[in-house]
Amino acid sequence: MKKLLLLGVFLVSGCAGFGGNMKTVDCEAKIKIHTWGGKQEEPVHVNAIRSDRFGREFVRVQNRPGYAFLLGRWQPKDTFSDYTCKS
Repeated sequence: MKKLLLLGVFLVSGCAGFGGNMKTVDCEAKIKIHTWGGKQEEPVHVNAIRSDRFGREFVRVQNRPGYAFLLGRWQPKDTFSDYTCKS
């Protein structure tokens, strides 16, 4: 019974829970912030990229941009633009 339960937990969680799909990077990106007085871009530092089992990519931002309010640690990759990564 325990083996069946463990197998069920593994099938539900998939491979996303083990961190094997995360890679450490050293990138800079920009986020557009729409505040009073116009549009502006804030630079952010991206230090990790991961993808889920559906192929969606997420980035982990190291610093918090000026007026942007980001919920959670991982953000969708298309939230940011102008990625420049160091080799």
